Amino acid sequence: PGTKDYSISYTTDAQIVGFTHTGTLVVNKASVTGVTNQITKAPTKSATGSLKVTVGRNSSLAQVSGTVRVTLTKGATTRVIDAPVTNGVATVVLPKLPSGAWTIQSVYLGDSNFEASSIRVTALKVK
Repeated sequence: PGTKDYSISYTTDAQIVGFTHTGTLVVNKASVTGVTNQITKAPTKSATGSLKVTVGRNSSLAQVSGTVRVTLTKGATTRVIDAPVTNGVATVVLPKLPSGAWTIQSVYLGDSNFEASSIRVTALKVK
């Protein structure tokens, strides 16, 4: 992503008049194809858990890196965890949580090649 200057020239021949054209090419960040949450180990009030967040991309593009932000919410209680993304995957340690129904919101914050993504919401039942 960024801008690159370019110059194209063609020398005159019997059929085409020569020319030179210069300009600037703008390359934008790519969009990810989605964010998915997979609870690999549910937390409890006495033990931590684990969440796998996968950030998808078109397979012809670079691997996704950067950060995901995971927000755990139950009523007025909120916990926020940032985790690094390596090769499109972040493994998040979920803290010990009081029992009840929680909501997990995961958002990809972007990197030098990819734009930030929308939020992915997953329900979590803590026992």
